[in-house]
Amino acid sequence: MMKNKMFKLSCLLMLFSTAVVHAQQFNYKADLDPVKETGFYTIKLSPEITSHLKTDFSDFRIADEKGKWVPHIILNGTEVIKKEKVIDFPILSNSITDSGKTELILLNKADTLVSEIRLFLKNTAVSRTGIISGSNDQKHWFIISPVFIERSYETTVAEYIQELKFIPSDYRFFKVVINNFQNDPLNILHAGVYSNEYVEPPRLFIEHNNTMFVQKDSVTQTLLMITEKASGHIGKLRMNINGPKFYNRHLVIYLPDANGKPGKFIAEFELLRGIQEFEFPVVKTKQLLLVIDNKDNPPLSVTSISTAEPFVYATSYLDADHSYHLLMESDSASAPDFDLVQFKDSIPSNTLFLAAGKITAVEKAQPAPAEKSFFKKWFIWPILLLVLALLFMLVKSLLNDIHKSNTNN
Repeated sequence: MMKNKMFKLSCLLMLFSTAVVHAQQFNYKADLDPVKETGFYTIKLSPEITSHLKTDFSDFRIADEKGKWVPHIILNGTEVIKKEKVIDFPILSNSITDSGKTELILLNKADTLVSEIRLFLKNTAVSRTGIISGSNDQKHWFIISPVFIERSYETTVAEYIQELKFIPSDYRFFKVVINNFQNDPLNILHAGVYSNEYVEPPRLFIEHNNTMFVQKDSVTQTLLMITEKASGHIGKLRMNINGPKFYNRHLVIYLPDANGKPGKFIAEFELLRGIQEFEFPVVKTKQLLLVIDNKDNPPLSVTSISTAEPFVYATSYLDADHSYHLLMESDSASAPDFDLVQFKDSIPSNTLFLAAGKITAVEKAQPAPAEKSFFKKWFIWPILLLVLALLFMLVKSLLNDIHKSNTNN
């Protein structure tokens, strides 16, 4: 019974498969410059290119001469940068006990659990064992873990870092007792932990040319209709405003509807004196409608407006033995799932740039000319009816099988 169901389901999938094989049809293409040597390349996505793309870039592809897609990643210059910083653990005490051991007491300055402490030591050719304990009052100490301090290896500097690893702890104080075995102690300079600091750099933008706007003032509002030469990505506005010495107005940005009225809400800001710059989620549009609430104040005079979009680029590993082109604009395209995304940290920062050429329309497959033969004009209809009848029978049979299975269970 199960094999019979699987066979019927396979037949259904085969019948439907031809409807989706060519679902992702791209409308525009642009040839890339020749690849002179194999490696990673960066392709700047200019406003001319992004005007043919969705704001999520799901309809962007890099393809070789056979039309095969090449894995790529999209970067916009706002990738979070991970930096390591040292949180210093002040040394409250560094003494030698009566038994000749080094007793080091550190103040925990981290605001999270600590699972390792780094000691900065003067170079030494010996190793030591020890124990680390924790306390919240420096009176009652509780053992955490044994530790091992290795000797430094050949180096060109006068100090090295030793990691003391232990189970996560959040004591206010840590005590490290090091066994010197009646020998001279280690020279401990300072201590601390490394913490990851995540920095988001400011976005870079490409300013658009020939942005036009029309200002209309009413009793309580100012309407500004911004118009671009063509529909494109917009993620930033820059406004130059003349007004009284002090003002504070509420600004709302919309996509205008078909009648030029406020449509989809985009963002809202406060207008202050002088030149104003606003960043907001990228939209693809030819027009934006700005509404300024003047309340009982006289309207402001907007002297200039410019728009911009984020600087975006694609990075891919290209082979010198192939030629490549970009594919753009597809209503049916979904975002590709490339393995390269998982390895973007391994991509070198000094990749070569590759330019895209003129954007042209992709030639669509032309339908075959109509045949004059009477037979070839009418025979397709019986075939279509036969396919529909076959689909109906398969679906009905599957439903009957499912019903019988449910009844037997």
